[in-house]
Amino acid sequence: MLAFIFLVSTGALAQTSRPNENDMFGAPQKSVNRDQEGLESSKPAHDAFASGEVIDNALQIGGLLYQRFNYSVLKNSGASNDPVSMPTQFDMYLDARPNDRVRGFVDARFLYDSSRDQYGNTGSGTGAASAQYSSGSSAPSGLSTANTAVVNPQTVIDQAWLKFDVDRTVFVTAGKQHVKWGTSRFWNPTDVLSTQKRDPLIPYDLRLGTNMVKVALPLEGKKSGLYAITLLENTTPASTAGQLGEALRAETVIANAEMGVDAVYRFNTAPVYGADISAPLGPVDVYLEGAYVASAPGAHYDLVPNGFTSGSDLANEYTQAQNQQSAAQVSGGVNYSFGWRENRLATVGVEYFYNQLGYKDARSYPVLIFLNQYQPFYTGREYAAFYLTAEGPDSEKHTSYTFSTLANLSDSSYISRVDFSWRFLTYLTFDAFVDDHYGRPGGEFNFALNTPAMTYHGSNIPATSVPATVVDLGVALRLAF
Repeated sequence: MLAFIFLVSTGALAQTSRPNENDMFGAPQKSVNRDQEGLESSKPAHDAFASGEVIDNALQIGGLLYQRFNYSVLKNSGASNDPVSMPTQFDMYLDARPNDRVRGFVDARFLYDSSRDQYGNTGSGTGAASAQYSSGSSAPSGLSTANTAVVNPQTVIDQAWLKFDVDRTVFVTAGKQHVKWGTSRFWNPTDVLSTQKRDPLIPYDLRLGTNMVKVALPLEGKKSGLYAITLLENTTPASTAGQLGEALRAETVIANAEMGVDAVYRFNTAPVYGADISAPLGPVDVYLEGAYVASAPGAHYDLVPNGFTSGSDLANEYTQAQNQQSAAQVSGGVNYSFGWRENRLATVGVEYFYNQLGYKDARSYPVLIFLNQYQPFYTGREYAAFYLTAEGPDSEKHTSYTFSTLANLSDSSYISRVDFSWRFLTYLTFDAFVDDHYGRPGGEFNFALNTPAMTYHGSNIPATSVPATVVDLGVALRLAF
């Protein structure tokens, strides 16, 4: 059953980086009475193309070719053992707009990494501890013991949706699509419609879309609207009616402040309630968002003293307590934009994230990784970030620079990164980055691991040694067409 919520029409829609309803469907046009025109033989024949009912060249084809090379320098490993990865992404989309009220969009994605075998394993079998920070993987490569094979190469569907309107008042989008909530730059606790968390260190959101049916009722006169979403994908695809999820959101604009509240209900999962606000405050912009989880998901794990004994069972190396209480996640920040030279803009900002579901220290990280429960950027209890972005000095404004530092305040580990982007030859963009890991060894952003051979419920876990990463380097080429 669909539920209805409020949606802001202009300003808040722009934050989602998605086109507004007029961009999607075109401005309303006068309807045509074909029967009446057919009877009036004295009038010229009806031109469906001129009326907008049919559009010439209604199908557009385009895509993106994204090639990357990542290199990590590991501590005391020797240059020949430093890991590299070479992921390639190719997107091809079909965008059909037969008239101003109907649109269909399909984006198929092809993924291939020449540095890995057909099952996604590296040649060394250990991978890079920093892979999560340089190439967007969900956990330090080579550490997960989950029995899930990754096909390489792989073809997936990123988006596949249909959009249409009902009486030019209610707008429906059905299928696999992107819907992102939240106002923060690095941590988005209210971005819960996707089953994956975004990697904030990658300049572009590479997550796949989520299957849903979205109903929007803009109320432009009140700078508000209604939103209703039925989720067809909740960690796993919903195969019964009881596994469907519901999402509600209310957004509005009051004075210069854009704000919203939302709620998400999923099968076999505690409800999540969220709110966000962003507004100018004098010369700066401020933003805040928070999520309240009615019952904390999963369990809390703690490594027992003197754990990880050679030959022991992993189940005996940690304690597990089921989370029963509610939990809160809150992020917020402030940024200031200024001209660093004539016609060149720069923005400096800070952000803080409190995660009640996170851990206060790094002792439990190895257990989380082995149990496939490790969630980068959401594992610690407290985080902070500083960033500075600037348009380049080139005359055509085709270059940009970003410096950022992320800190896991709970385990005292840090990562600082510099990104450079240069668009040339109209359609081609060159990206490069370098980052540095430092702080307490074993922390999230300065991760290292050395565990003996163990067992887990009768299955063997080989000895694992992952050196700390000193520096990551990466270059990429993006061709949009």
